[in-house]
Amino acid sequence: MKVKSWMVLIIFFIIGVVASAKAGEPARIKIEAEPQSTAADGVSTVRLKVKVEDAEGNPVPDGTVVTFLSDKAQLTGADLNPDVEGLQVATKNGIAQTT
Repeated sequence: MKVKSWMVLIIFFIIGVVASAKAGEPARIKIEAEPQSTAADGVSTVRLKVKVEDAEGNPVPDGTVVTFLSDKAQLTGADLNPDVEGLQVATKNGIAQTT
């Protein structure tokens, strides 16, 4: 079978459409805290896990930046942009985490 240039273009177009349909703009977040409650003793930690999905329920692309803000707790972790208020964390598989 000979491969025609229009066949290659169609294949690339289909792959591009499928890839772009897998993850869109962030539309909803789910927040989990573990443990769900702790003493306000200045020593205890809580792990925050944020799952970010598009409108179709797909995880957002890796590297999507999530900003954690708190007026009571000290957030720890590598900040992607220390010049911006809060702690900026990149998603991996649609999940961003901090403590």
